[in-house]
Amino acid sequence: MEAIVTCEKHIGNKTEYFGIAEINKRVEKVKIEAQKILQLGDAVDLSNNYTSAPNKQLSKELAEKLELQVESRINKEAYDNVANETRHITEKMWSRLAEAAKVLLTKLAYSAPILIRYHNDIDGASGAYALYKAISSIDSNANIIWQMHKSIAYSEQDAETDMLLTNAYTCVTKPLLLITDFGTSEESEKGIEAIREKMDIIWLDHHPVFDSFKWKSLNHYINPWLFGGDSNYTAGLLTCTFVHAFSNVDTRSIEQASLIGDYSKYMKPDSASKELATVLDIATSDTHLAGSHNENLTPEAIDNVLQNEAKKREIIIYASNRMSDLLDNAISSIKQYSSGKLSIYVADFEKIRNGNEERYPLPGRFASKLMDKIEEENNGECVCVTILHFGPFISLRASKKGGEEINLLKVIEKIKEKYGSAIESAGGHTSAASIKLADKEIKQSIIADAISLLKTL
Repeated sequence: MEAIVTCEKHIGNKTEYFGIAEINKRVEKVKIEAQKILQLGDAVDLSNNYTSAPNKQLSKELAEKLELQVESRINKEAYDNVANETRHITEKMWSRLAEAAKVLLTKLAYSAPILIRYHNDIDGASGAYALYKAISSIDSNANIIWQMHKSIAYSEQDAETDMLLTNAYTCVTKPLLLITDFGTSEESEKGIEAIREKMDIIWLDHHPVFDSFKWKSLNHYINPWLFGGDSNYTAGLLTCTFVHAFSNVDTRSIEQASLIGDYSKYMKPDSASKELATVLDIATSDTHLAGSHNENLTPEAIDNVLQNEAKKREIIIYASNRMSDLLDNAISSIKQYSSGKLSIYVADFEKIRNGNEERYPLPGRFASKLMDKIEEENNGECVCVTILHFGPFISLRASKKGGEEINLLKVIEKIKEKYGSAIESAGGHTSAASIKLADKEIKQSIIADAISLLKTL
């Protein structure tokens, strides 16, 4: 049986080879245990492990057969996700999701390197976990690099890192970069420009699309905002929907966890999805609690926690107690400003933590929980905004009531215009946004300006 070498993976002085072969009239990917140096396109006799036809190259017939196989795996009918109200949006996006799925399946078939970057929150992690479950169900030997991303921007430095990571591979097709739950901010433009010609890109997002963002230059940029939807169709939900273009794994609880994480109006939480959301929140806040030995978190590590009932229960109880204590501290120390019907609450997360260095919860997520607590204490009748600050970070959250009229992105845009390069990055959604400062010495001035701008709304 003959295989064609399609990818080389270089690890120090060792090279691993991957290829495709026609087995029982189907094109299958294979790992080649070679006894000598091979080149892309070499034909290898798998029974004897020798090169039978150097530089034979991938035949047009074999490539076409693979293409037909990929096509046959694509689900033609749009997936019914848990947010039934979004069916019309899903149907509009389905052909784009199907085309992106073909790209992913083709990269998997050729054993090309696939770099998956996901935002380090419940929404981003739920999307990564769905991808992990779907890809593992069809390919247990994929060359995938998982990268948890602590920003909503894709920088030039990120592009350089990704090129270095994929330089370990030589393949008949480009590497694939798959991004989920990043904002389409101006800060991403240089990074995307640097990587665009080097890799194929699938970008699944749900943040509002800025006018200046060149999303049309990306063949597989998919965002509900471009199909009549909005940010309530979360990135995790979008990614779960995407995986159903090529697999049939059960993602219902993952979809709900995503909706819970981003406070989507479509969420209908049950006990399983609440627990999953809590695990994802903890794991992405403090990777060590999920058993990871570094700052990166893989979906496999998430899966290990979920499969260990005792470990899962332990960290859920820890999360509940820790959050309760911090919320009590916050309510007793918060500052309130009023303007008409709007109340503005400002909280210093460093004081709330009171010197405790535990990483859970991260400031932005705590800001959302604090908003929940304030609304609860006001019986849901509060029209308000919370401003939580910590180091160089400022997180803003708007209440459910009146939240549609309070567009936090407009506030952030005006602050960016005034402070320019002093703002390292900023973005988010109309009711939940954040700012990272290049110079935290101006933080109090920016908070004062934010309060003034909110009072004019």
